[in-house]
Amino acid sequence: MEYADGGSLRNYLKKNFHNLTWNDKYNLAYQLASAVLCLHSEGIVHHDLHSGNVLVHQNTIKLADVKNWRMK
Repeated sequence: MEYADGGSLRNYLKKNFHNLTWNDKYNLAYQLASAVLCLHSEGIVHHDLHSGNVLVHQNTIKLADVKNWRMK
């Protein structure tokens, strides 16, 4: 697994929230929603999604701790 240079979303926002533009915040939210949609479109549910399991690497959202739980 690659290193997430921005750390978890929780820590990233604590450190950078006031320096981010509304567009930056929108892009992070959009990437997170797209990542979850991608999982769901494959029938996978994360089951433990929180800001500590969302990583930021080079301003790109990465989901961590994903287990292969299939939707019924």
